[in-house]
Amino acid sequence: MTETQPRTVSVCFLPAELNPEDLHGTTAVIVDILRASTTITTALSNGAAAVKPCLSKDEARAFRTESGDCLLGGERGGLRIDGFDLSNSPADYAPDVVGGRTIGFTTTNGTRALLQSQQANVVLIGAFVNLIAVAERVEAETGDVAIVCAGTNDAVTGEDVLFAGALARKLESAGMHLTDSALIAATHWSSTICETPDLFEALCQTQGGRNLVGLGFDSDISLCADVDSLNVVPQLDPDGLIRQT
Repeated sequence: MTETQPRTVSVCFLPAELNPEDLHGTTAVIVDILRASTTITTALSNGAAAVKPCLSKDEARAFRTESGDCLLGGERGGLRIDGFDLSNSPADYAPDVVGGRTIGFTTTNGTRALLQSQQANVVLIGAFVNLIAVAERVEAETGDVAIVCAGTNDAVTGEDVLFAGALARKLESAGMHLTDSALIAATHWSSTICETPDLFEALCQTQGGRNLVGLGFDSDISLCADVDSLNVVPQLDPDGLIRQT
């Protein structure tokens, strides 16, 4: 009788390190904790019909022209883009604003990571707000797991690595094997939370957190640190739209 090999979990710390072909047959979890993955999850939880990730501002504007009726959301340099309806703050995506609407969405880092991961068998979006829901969905899939961190301007960011480590620990508990990259992230998560048990404070100490504090968006960090507050797992479908699953 052949022994079944455990599924493996790896972490890609930056999209630039990603070879899209390596994602064939995997379940990919895209992570941009501060703030794109949190904002997309919030939008869908609050009734948005779908989110269209766009690489550029012009692509998002073109999508609005083609669709005829959608909102535009996103940021450059952490701030709302001129002419867009919404920023990259989860607080913008209230039910009365996004309910039933499709959103063309572009950010500095998160949407690029998403679009580079389309060759995975399944592409999910993870955040602390849906940590358990994502872990359970990943467990229900087949194949190896790739956690892809968005980073910030081609630099590794602690907030994404923290989430990658938290998810890796949960998947390890489910019997999956952690590669060295996943072990590095998991160790970072364990040591950080041991020293700074308050996730909000831990996120504030990361580069992304310091950037948001400098822009006056401390309240957004609090929203992003609201662990397991949502039971929604966004999935990038073959038609290029992110929908709730």
